[in-house]
Amino acid sequence: MGKGKFSVLVMRDDSSVKRLRISPFLIRFTIYGLILLLLAGAGGTYAGYKFWKESSSLESQKTVLAEELVEAKVKIERLENIENILKSDDPTELQTLLGSFNPDAVSLIVDVPGKDDKTAENSEESKKEPEVECPKIDLTKILQSEDEGVIGVNDFNLKKTEKDEILNIGFELTNLKPEKTLSGDLVLFAIGKDSTVHGIKASKKEMDFSIQRYKQVNVTAQLPQELSFAEVYGIRLVVNTSAGKKIFSEIYPIAKLMR
Repeated sequence: MGKGKFSVLVMRDDSSVKRLRISPFLIRFTIYGLILLLLAGAGGTYAGYKFWKESSSLESQKTVLAEELVEAKVKIERLENIENILKSDDPTELQTLLGSFNPDAVSLIVDVPGKDDKTAENSEESKKEPEVECPKIDLTKILQSEDEGVIGVNDFNLKKTEKDEILNIGFELTNLKPEKTLSGDLVLFAIGKDSTVHGIKASKKEMDFSIQRYKQVNVTAQLPQELSFAEVYGIRLVVNTSAGKKIFSEIYPIAKLMR
């Protein structure tokens, strides 16, 4: 392009001819502007894709960390349950932790009056007697906790009534994913100090729930006739969805609740 200007003739049937003069600089500016606009659009598309990819990666890492946090929380709660047993002065709980019903196992932990005197007298007889295998107790199954990270249980508390077999249990349920209503039912079990598991009777109306964010639950529960309150180690709470899927399970030791 030279230093002169370009002339553009505009002709219409119903009007006179019009002449436009365009500078070469304006043409260059328009062409370069279009090129820069295309480059900027391509750069913006690439940057958007890159940021989206990094965001997806961070979201995946967040999910993994959340799962690891839930697993760590479950392990800590399980260790707390075992610690409570070890701190208790009840030989039965300690015996259960050791997985043995043999009274001699308890004597290794607490002093039993007259134990030393009887040991010397029965030492020879005990050698002759055949060893009896004690039933094995799987503490993992009994003390195992589950938490899918869908619902939270806070402020779990228990109060005795005048009748030991009637219990007032209260706690708060929190929907950890409030964008969707969560419905289901609650189940309560009494864990005996001898590692037995007993169902607890309660009103179905009190045990069903449907929450958007949180709900305060108060349950009047009844222990089974074959189990007294003094024989209870802890209360297990199980939360199921309306589809029957277990999303939460935890044991709350009586010793900790009655402090």
